[in-house]
Amino acid sequence: MLQEELPESDCKHHWMIESPNGPTSVGTCKVCGMRAEFRNSMPGSGWDRESPQAKRMRQARKAGSQA
Repeated sequence: MLQEELPESDCKHHWMIESPNGPTSVGTCKVCGMRAEFRNSMPGSGWDRESPQAKRMRQARKAGSQA
């Protein structure tokens, strides 16, 4: 999982990350209690990927606006 930019800390974090329910999940360090947001998938593979139907609709709108 990718970690967002976090403030510097001397803690050796042990993240407990919530179950996936959307593109991100909140994690809490068991040691210091710091909270951070983590992505549930890599860019282009999952939550942020466009469905084939949405892609076709977007391409059809684009083709219609160029005619």
